[in-house]
Amino acid sequence: MKYLPCLVASVLVLYANSLAFQLSQKYSPVIDYLLLVPDLNSHSWEYLLIAGYDASIRLLATLFILLIFRKIVPRSPFNVKAAALIQLPFVLLVVLNFDSTDSTLIPGSAYEAFRLLGSISECVSVLMAYGLIVAYNKFTSEKIEVISSS
Repeated sequence: MKYLPCLVASVLVLYANSLAFQLSQKYSPVIDYLLLVPDLNSHSWEYLLIAGYDASIRLLATLFILLIFRKIVPRSPFNVKAAALIQLPFVLLVVLNFDSTDSTLIPGSAYEAFRLLGSISECVSVLMAYGLIVAYNKFTSEKIEVISSS
């Protein structure tokens, strides 16, 4: 029962990612750049640029929701188990999508590598955001201790 807010957070993270990608589709400089590339094919390196762009959008949206979740529900557990529970819907979506789209684990082109990197970043985005929050909190607490001991 104590992890119930994490399930709510997982739905919010899914919604935030969906909204972020809908907005980025309209206002993306990367998509504008891709429309100007003359000979775009499945072996173009520009697909790797999209993979990085998509991963950063996903990570920022997830980080935003997790920070809000920590402020709104401070008594809810925020550990690796909670982060994995929040991550679970993403993993399920990737597994279902991976099976239905005939994707491979060994990419043969830049486009297939883009799709594989997108799936991997989707599978670990919440855990990466959780790691960033924990690292930031540890860094700031150590910095305060060093300043106060001087």
